[in-house]
Amino acid sequence: MAERRAREISREVARHASVEARKILRKAQRELQHLEGEARKLEKKARKLEKKARHGIKQARDKGEEARDLLEKFQPPPESSAPVHTDTSILCEGETCTIDQETAKLYAAEPMMLLHEGTILPLPGEAGGLRILSLRQGGLGERLGLRPGDVLRDIDGAPLTSLFKDPETQRRLARSRSWTLTFTRDGREVRRSVALR
Repeated sequence: MAERRAREISREVARHASVEARKILRKAQRELQHLEGEARKLEKKARKLEKKARHGIKQARDKGEEARDLLEKFQPPPESSAPVHTDTSILCEGETCTIDQETAKLYAAEPMMLLHEGTILPLPGEAGGLRILSLRQGGLGERLGLRPGDVLRDIDGAPLTSLFKDPETQRRLARSRSWTLTFTRDGREVRRSVALR
């Protein structure tokens, strides 16, 4: 009888172990299915991110090429040289500057000469403008109190990019005896008055 009881206990333990093993196996299979599903989701996300990254790299490359093309267009005429300014060519006090007639005539006759004054980068978009990357020491920009990083917006309301392209804007500004230069510095708008003397 003791032997029979031992066999029953043994079968009971085996059945219980088998049930527990099946439960553990089912739980492991569910966990595996869940992990496989998560892995598929992560793979899908990774493919989307990789696609976005490739697109972003292409856009950055295109923007870089566009900026390089724009920089090449905004170079001074190769046959010209930087103008020499006397100590009194351009005088500034606060936000107001004066420029002598000879210097004003020089730039009015050939606006592209302004490109000798430093390196500028045309900015895209409606607001646009010209970002100053560097300035020639003792040049017009430096004497007007401009700094690298400033973004030139307009002269008397005319966008600066039109100064290099639009003959009518060039003529209108050349006839003026005073101008207001608008630029942004560290996110704030600055106006500088320039008058002929």
